[in-house]
Amino acid sequence: MAVSTGEPPGRGAAGLRAVLCPGLASVPITGMIFFLVDVMWTATPARRALHDVLAGTVVVDVRSDGTRAGVSVPTRVLASLLMVVLLSLMPYLAFMG
Repeated sequence: MAVSTGEPPGRGAAGLRAVLCPGLASVPITGMIFFLVDVMWTATPARRALHDVLAGTVVVDVRSDGTRAGVSVPTRVLASLLMVVLLSLMPYLAFMG
């Protein structure tokens, strides 16, 4: 949802959010850094990823029982580091195949 209005985001914000993270993460070297920072940004009290902050959006978990979904910060950071390692190995693996 859009932070400013509390309504679903418009096409511009939704498109920016959908393109920003994968687009920036696909840039060699700096993309891996952005991806890691993007995921680690969720450790802030607002739990918004950097691409959500830049797009002015927030993910809302609507559950009837009031429980909060999510993964712990150490798990997200470990998963991010693993993803960065795998992404950095992809060019080498492509040449081997």
